[in-house]
Amino acid sequence: MAPYRLLKRLCLLAVFAVTGCATTDPSPQIASAPSLDACCERVETAPPLFVRIIDPVAPMFGRAVALVVWRKGYLHGERNVHDALFDELQPLDILLVSNKGRLSNVSLPGYFIHAAVYLGNEEELKRAGVWNAPEVAAYREAIRSGQRFIEADNRGVHLSPPRVTLNADRVLVVRPRGLSTKRKREALADFFDAVGGRFDFHFDAETPDCLFCIELVQKVIPEIALPLREAYGRKVIVPDDLARNVAQGRPPVSFVTYVRGDQNGWQRASREDLRRDLANNWNH
Repeated sequence: MAPYRLLKRLCLLAVFAVTGCATTDPSPQIASAPSLDACCERVETAPPLFVRIIDPVAPMFGRAVALVVWRKGYLHGERNVHDALFDELQPLDILLVSNKGRLSNVSLPGYFIHAAVYLGNEEELKRAGVWNAPEVAAYREAIRSGQRFIEADNRGVHLSPPRVTLNADRVLVVRPRGLSTKRKREALADFFDAVGGRFDFHFDAETPDCLFCIELVQKVIPEIALPLREAYGRKVIVPDDLARNVAQGRPPVSFVTYVRGDQNGWQRASREDLRRDLANNWNH
């Protein structure tokens, strides 16, 4: 265990050294209706040389970083938060989450670092017409046990229960608009078909055989039309691009709800709060 603990310690030191804690706490307020022009522009926060050194061992480095956790998310275990979110959620809603108690969340640029999708419970999937689809059949018991979300992380593409997906400080729920009933069925089936896929530790949106979190969402629901950005010689997709579109009221997605937690509890926040939080993160 000693060499592995040393590796984790080195990961912690290396990431903080090269990122300088690139993300910040959103609590300070700035002027009303702040500009989001800078949002998602500066995604290269680490020196290129460091990225080239880490790239060959990215899977080992990424898994080690994922293990460095100093606290649970402020919304973790908040039953009232979970109930409030499930009152709002519909199948194919996209959740953008942030948890500053994890090294993986402070080592990447942006306010929201991770994305997941709500697939629905048994009743909702039956109403959607996919419960009997072959892609869903293998996961019926998992769904009945509460695994209603899909996400791509260091464990690959998998289903998750609320206690995992909602282990966060911030949760933004975004709803794709304009999808026909047929397209919704197709997207749900495609998400279930993606379970078991490999995670992309290089965050390269042009490698078809593995996926990172927001890339999975874009692949299955290309209608959200997020831009490909250049970073370290590869194409990447940034979750905050989706948050910015919602904050600015851009179609084809809409704001559903935004929940923020801290040491003192949690609160619902508005679309304007979201705009301020994003601007505060990217304009510093």
